[in-house]
Amino acid sequence: MTFKVSNAQDELQVLECVELAAVRQYFTQAINTVVLISHTKRVINLDTKEIYGNAFAHATLEQLRSAFQSNYPSQVVNLIAIEAPSHGEGCYTDDQISYIVANCYASFKAAQILAPKTHAMNLHTSRSSDRNLSYKDANHFHTIIHTGWWGCGAYGNNRQMMIITQMLAAHWAQINKIIFHTQNNEHANDIARAKEIFENLKSQQQAKAVIDAIHKII
Repeated sequence: MTFKVSNAQDELQVLECVELAAVRQYFTQAINTVVLISHTKRVINLDTKEIYGNAFAHATLEQLRSAFQSNYPSQVVNLIAIEAPSHGEGCYTDDQISYIVANCYASFKAAQILAPKTHAMNLHTSRSSDRNLSYKDANHFHTIIHTGWWGCGAYGNNRQMMIITQMLAAHWAQINKIIFHTQNNEHANDIARAKEIFENLKSQQQAKAVIDAIHKII
């Protein structure tokens, strides 16, 4: 079962998955809440290379039109929506690190626990040939999380921090695979350092010890 972590450009995901606009009012009230969205349809494929972030506001009509492609048939996607810490200054506090770790773990574990239910929802509208194949493999779920630089854009979070915490959460939640998406190799050193720290911390069983260790490193 595949889930995608929504990033700071949540408006762009609403453009791709227009059904999300219908639940906007709920999300504006769900402050500091982890939300899992299953079986929403991605009807538009949006190429953000030229219109990502602030560039979207300055894009021409022609640029916007060329960036949009219709997805037919639509792609069924499962989303994890988490609010990252924002606009902080200086070093992270223990409470901030705890918030990041707890929310990552809670959302990833929920995705793993709910995989059978999400799988059943996705099967409901699948073609019969796909349905037969999926039922055959129903007892062998693999939960995959697609994520990226969560909270590292306008929110200004530390890149190593946000990779480490997501990798630890995925490890503790027994996620089968976490796929980290980047636009380029600009921050390869941050990724390499985060992997090194993760390897040193992943066997630690006490959350407090992990938070203390991260606090000293980041």
